[in-house]
Amino acid sequence: MYKQVAQLQRQGQLDEACALAQTILQEGNADANLLRIYGMVLADIIKRESEKYYFDSALNALQLFSLTPLPEDEVGVYNHLTESLSIFITRLTERSGYEQRLNRCFDLISPLPIHAAGFSYILLVKKVLKLKAWTRQGECAYWCGLNHLRAEDYEPFVTTSGNKIMSLAEQLSIRIAKYLVETKQVDKIVEFIPQLSELYQAHPEYTYPPYFLTQLYLLIDDREQAKATLLPFVRKKSRDFWVWQRMAEVENNIDDKVTYYAKAIHCGSRKEEMLLSLYEDAANVMVQMGLLPFAKWLADRACEIRYRNRWRESDVIRTLMSEPWYATVTATKDDQWLQEKANQAEIIALGRVQHAVSKQKSRMPQTKKQAFSGKLKIAHAGYGFVHDNQLGDIYVPQELVTAHRHGEIVSGLAKEKFDKKKQRMSLVAQTIH
Repeated sequence: MYKQVAQLQRQGQLDEACALAQTILQEGNADANLLRIYGMVLADIIKRESEKYYFDSALNALQLFSLTPLPEDEVGVYNHLTESLSIFITRLTERSGYEQRLNRCFDLISPLPIHAAGFSYILLVKKVLKLKAWTRQGECAYWCGLNHLRAEDYEPFVTTSGNKIMSLAEQLSIRIAKYLVETKQVDKIVEFIPQLSELYQAHPEYTYPPYFLTQLYLLIDDREQAKATLLPFVRKKSRDFWVWQRMAEVENNIDDKVTYYAKAIHCGSRKEEMLLSLYEDAANVMVQMGLLPFAKWLADRACEIRYRNRWRESDVIRTLMSEPWYATVTATKDDQWLQEKANQAEIIALGRVQHAVSKQKSRMPQTKKQAFSGKLKIAHAGYGFVHDNQLGDIYVPQELVTAHRHGEIVSGLAKEKFDKKKQRMSLVAQTIH
């Protein structure tokens, strides 16, 4: 019977094909071939209705698809569906007021195993990352995850003019991390931190994973790990205010905290709006240290930014301005003091970086080799990792991976080497078998 449905589909009679398939299914004749062709017909209907801007009809077809008991290994059908969904999203977001329909679309597809749909799935991910105004973009990015990207998705896109655009993997990891920072879902943060850490280990050329790793570690109250993650980053971005703002946030010593905030303010930004949270956070710390004239200057700048942009007044600054000293102190910014603190911040932070590097280098002689064993995990880019219960993660170079399979139990010898890019020691496999 499924052949009749397939013939109607080939003839473009999609509604007739859909009705016939439903009749057969209601009679209890649901074989694999019929389910497969029925899924293809529904995907075609979603595409047809989307192209006509009949979005509710397309969503009704998507709901029928979601209720169809298709096996997870029907990759061809799910690939066809994701192609239709790309058209649906493109047409839907051409007009305003798409939020409710897009939410319904996401609710319907999120239980479906469409991650393995290949190129069409990647197109879907790219479309999601462009939907900046969609309130559930972060949730959808988390659902997409990093586990189904291709090797080329980890490389930057080079334009015809030679400019490099951030890789899809880094873009997606940033959006997921932002979502977790916004929602503060501890269980998901704990689950995502190893993925983001592994991504940065494999791609130290990526700029932002350490920044977001620091934020995530702070949210689970692991300040030591946050600081360890951020310190090597200080060298790469020492002129960016937000690096020093993060250093201040992870620092427990109040004197060093003041120094790092001063360095961040000294760095500044071409767009002062970017400094709003820095001004507000630093103002509170300056009050604690008795630096009231500078605290008032910071509070005044924060108020000016909010007023200029018609943003809601900050509770933090409102509380600070209600204190008795505020009315009597003159706002003052001491540029010489800021310069001195900025210099001091670099000495403190970069000294700690060098100390951490030296400690890593001296921790174990490089000539010593250690035996390891565990399951081999091969990344899309060709290299691999083995997790040993005693030693932790061992990096396996691509030339050693080629003779083995993903998931295979292997053993071998590893040697610790200092990685200049990552600013730490790492175990690297020398042999595996």
